[in-house]
Amino acid sequence: MKYLTFITFYLCSFSIQAQTFHKLYDFGQNTYENDFNGLLVTNDMIYTSSNVWCLNGLNDSLYRHCGMVTKYDFHGNVLEQVSTDTFSPSSYKPNSIQIFQNKILVSGYSNTTPIQNGRNIVIYTYDKNLQNQGILAFPSLPSPFIHRGIWVVDSFLYLLGEYVQTFPAKAEILKIDKNFDIVWRKQYDAGSAIIQCSDIQKTNDGNLAFILTVDHTAGVPPYPTGYKIVKINLDGDTLKSYFYDDPGDRIDQLLVSKDGHFYFNAFIAPEPFEFGSSGRIMKLNPKMDSLLWSCEFPMEDFFAGRRYVIYDMIEAKNGDIIACGNTLDHSDRFEFPDGYLSTNGFIIRISPNGVIKSLKLYKNRQNLFPLATNEKFRSSNLLSIKEKENGDLIASGIVYYEANFVLADRLGHETTHLWLLSTDSLGCVVGYPCNDIVRLYATSPNKLVTPNVRWTEKHRFFDPNREVYKHFKFSKDSVFYSPHYYRELLTSNDDPGSNFMGTQRYFREENNRIFEYTPLGERTVFDYNLGIGDIFKHPYSLTNADWPLRVYQTSDSILLLNGEKRKVMTLLGAGFEPTPTEWVEGLGSTNGFLVGYESSFNVGRLSLECFYINDTLVYKNPQSNTCQIIISTKEIDKPQFSIFPNPSKNEISIQTDIEFDQVIFYSIEGKSIKKPVHSNQIQIDELPTGYYILELKSKGKSLGKRKFVKI
Repeated sequence: MKYLTFITFYLCSFSIQAQTFHKLYDFGQNTYENDFNGLLVTNDMIYTSSNVWCLNGLNDSLYRHCGMVTKYDFHGNVLEQVSTDTFSPSSYKPNSIQIFQNKILVSGYSNTTPIQNGRNIVIYTYDKNLQNQGILAFPSLPSPFIHRGIWVVDSFLYLLGEYVQTFPAKAEILKIDKNFDIVWRKQYDAGSAIIQCSDIQKTNDGNLAFILTVDHTAGVPPYPTGYKIVKINLDGDTLKSYFYDDPGDRIDQLLVSKDGHFYFNAFIAPEPFEFGSSGRIMKLNPKMDSLLWSCEFPMEDFFAGRRYVIYDMIEAKNGDIIACGNTLDHSDRFEFPDGYLSTNGFIIRISPNGVIKSLKLYKNRQNLFPLATNEKFRSSNLLSIKEKENGDLIASGIVYYEANFVLADRLGHETTHLWLLSTDSLGCVVGYPCNDIVRLYATSPNKLVTPNVRWTEKHRFFDPNREVYKHFKFSKDSVFYSPHYYRELLTSNDDPGSNFMGTQRYFREENNRIFEYTPLGERTVFDYNLGIGDIFKHPYSLTNADWPLRVYQTSDSILLLNGEKRKVMTLLGAGFEPTPTEWVEGLGSTNGFLVGYESSFNVGRLSLECFYINDTLVYKNPQSNTCQIIISTKEIDKPQFSIFPNPSKNEISIQTDIEFDQVIFYSIEGKSIKKPVHSNQIQIDELPTGYYILELKSKGKSLGKRKFVKI
């Protein structure tokens, strides 16, 4: 048998996949609001701004609106966090955080800075480590003003918003230079009420464009409703405009592509009106006088719902248009009295020709309330999306605490959690099936209390020369202790573990927690839902109850040999010179399954050596030489070729010294596509975008397989 020196080839994910994740954050744990307001992605970090409620500092029982700025790494781990006196603009068009002059800027309305009519715009400036640099204030005119966020175009900063009690209603744009001085502030109207002004950006001829949402004004002639795209010069003077009549959802989005085309959202087609229209993206030519196409999103069947609201659009590096937002979809719903339909965040990718390449709906599992009386999935919304350098996507938004967020508010429950979603270019997340509907809850590979796992632990004694290896697994059959079923923990001293005996200890797993049955009642022995600062109290008296474990670090840093990333929690006891212990989701503890929670005093003398799933080695202690590296009895040779470039869009080159006569592409769905061979240059234009395994054959003999990405 040969060692599989290319484990990473078959089983490890691509580096561009390794950092995908799905995480929810509760930054206002004692209050009901945690609203997302802005997303910023740099080359190596993620920043968000959000609204929370803070204690007012004078009375610990009173709360006030305030802001929260958070810095994360590309695994979604929180690195830094600061709160501000500023609460951010409306989450209907969040854009409150930007990078400008190498500073992180966060805008909103201040609670303490002297305010004229309660609507001054305040900007906090930070360095990239969120150290406060200063506060800037830009007074509004003497009229109620709604601030819609900040945009950076070239070397200037633009603040957008609208005055809501003037006629005709007016939008206002402030242009600010690198010294934070106002270059100009100008107002724009559409002859009717302006609900929103947003998305100022550069056109390919060196001018600027933005979009207005326009609605009727009560008591005046019925002006058209819809969207007005306005093109201005760098001095703010109007050059041209385009109006699209649409009675849609009053949330405007504009994207000016590199080639000068204008993309915007709409609800209905230009003509004729389509009953049951589900939402669409329109493409306008650079001259702003002709619509080129209208891409309607799939409605599915009537009972599944689907009415899309777009909240953000970007242009990908390859020219595709990527949008995010929310849509109704109750294909998984439980019937419940008031017939509420939950919304789900979605990401759609469209070619410049208006062809949908991928559409993913993300459903967040509802584990907080009884499913018999509540929806199966929690409502959610993706409000902003960015593309990383490698083509991965970062999206952010909110997930409602309870499926029916109105009901949650009435009951006094917390209403929202901040949501970060990192996907590959097609919207897929490692660890979850990549279907059209992605159900975001733990899948079977993350489970520990199952009969398809086994592991080896090293037990050391006070005599350093004495150590034993113990093997563990769970029973195949379950035991019922009302109201749950449990599996017995089995152990063996034989190498490699052939004679397993029962320990008369019984465990089950639910909602990312592991429970042990005892005659006195069930006890939690692992809880992977804990966050930084949370305390885990030992369930057994052999550890001092006054010395619980406290979570002081969480990450996704452990990459298993099969390519999965697992959540890691580092816990520290409160006793004298405590030793840190690590919990790994789906593996138990790196100090052993039982000792990981029973005592923090023995962790230095016990360790997890090897962990197998379906007899495949997925974890090996870096200090151990006891695990078998061979994970399959099938002998597979190392691939005898390489692919360049990888990823590629139109053509690849096969680099090998061996003549080959057949090329086969295997898609992630398992479909095979055979290509004729004329040279080492292979055309791939017609392949759909996605991940493939490429196999070469020579006279029927395989030369191996390599992973390949078509972009």
